[in-house]
Amino acid sequence: MAQTKVKAGGFDVDVITGTTALAATPADTDEILVSDNGTLKRIDYSYVKTDLTAVADGSAGSPSIANSGDTHTGIYFPAEDFVGITNAGALTAQFKDATTTPAGLELSQSGGGDGIFLKGPGAGEAAVVQIVGFEAYGAALEFMQDQGDDNADKWSIGNAAGFFGIDAQGVQDNFYFTDRDGGSTDNEAKLEHSGAWSTEGAQNASTTVDYAEFFEWKTALASDDKVTETYGMAVVLDGDKVRLAEAGEEAKVLGVIRPNGTSAMVGGSHTFKWKDKYETDVWGVVQKENYIQATWFDAEGYKQSHPKDRIPSGIPVPTTDEEKTARKYSERNTYARDKGAHKKGDLLMRKKLNSSYDASKTYVDRENRRKEWAIVGLLGQVPIRNTAVIPTTWTKMKNIETGLDLYYIK
Repeated sequence: MAQTKVKAGGFDVDVITGTTALAATPADTDEILVSDNGTLKRIDYSYVKTDLTAVADGSAGSPSIANSGDTHTGIYFPAEDFVGITNAGALTAQFKDATTTPAGLELSQSGGGDGIFLKGPGAGEAAVVQIVGFEAYGAALEFMQDQGDDNADKWSIGNAAGFFGIDAQGVQDNFYFTDRDGGSTDNEAKLEHSGAWSTEGAQNASTTVDYAEFFEWKTALASDDKVTETYGMAVVLDGDKVRLAEAGEEAKVLGVIRPNGTSAMVGGSHTFKWKDKYETDVWGVVQKENYIQATWFDAEGYKQSHPKDRIPSGIPVPTTDEEKTARKYSERNTYARDKGAHKKGDLLMRKKLNSSYDASKTYVDRENRRKEWAIVGLLGQVPIRNTAVIPTTWTKMKNIETGLDLYYIK
């Protein structure tokens, strides 16, 4: 063996090479030794294993980069470091935190459960998965059962329909549910930014049967018990609000009070936000406004793109000319390319916030404010108390229990 000493970054580096000629199956190894204040660091290369092994402090069982002949084929770090990429064992990949067992990403083969397991990063942080499409392309998740053996096994969700790039769409305005039945890609459902939901086929309510709408009570109810007491009671309109129907008002009855979650469809729930968050015209059409989109690359090389007047707090924004040049900062108020119904050069438009909207206030939806808001069943099969005021046009179907009958409202 021959040894050569060189200097590298203040360290003494000993390079030791085998002196024997390489055979078809050599038994020797080459080593690079790094002396760190008397502590030996070593990198081994084995002709037999075709491995490059980094041995920390001359110890065994340390991180390795291996091609074959090793327990862990691939890139592997010891279990205590919670990092590993291998195809020799049951675990395909594992990224965890050294102190938090559930943290990180785990990809498994047989033996540990098939699939992809995403585990939370730790207390105080959400687990977020980002799928970012390339410039001018959308993003999607693809699902294949039975390894995608048949067309009917394949589904995709996102704004880029297609499988492995087949029939892939470019950038889209909407979110699609797509299958590849019959040998071609078909969008079967669509969710628009307005919240509109469209499906190719039927929408089925498995156990519920009536249609209802939210109406405000004329006088707020006193307690949750009073809310329950109104279930199955008929109501009439009093202006634009409702109250319990009284004897002699059969012809004025609007519908019947229903509990939460019992109607096939309920209109006017305003589940997600204050009903006046965005400005609307007299017909209820949400008004739009042009805005400026600011785009740049942050210090870690990630692309940031936000409305200039609504950049999330905590995100550094280039301010000087030098910073803007270095971060490739740009602004635009038009579409950079065709996107769905929008064409290149069209103005960027967004929903216009109502000047009265207060983002600091916590919104409570109407389903959780039943002392103020009533769900009124208007059509279909509805249970009604025998003490309720019942129009003659409603059809009694059967008795459910003492004091309660099933009616068909038409």
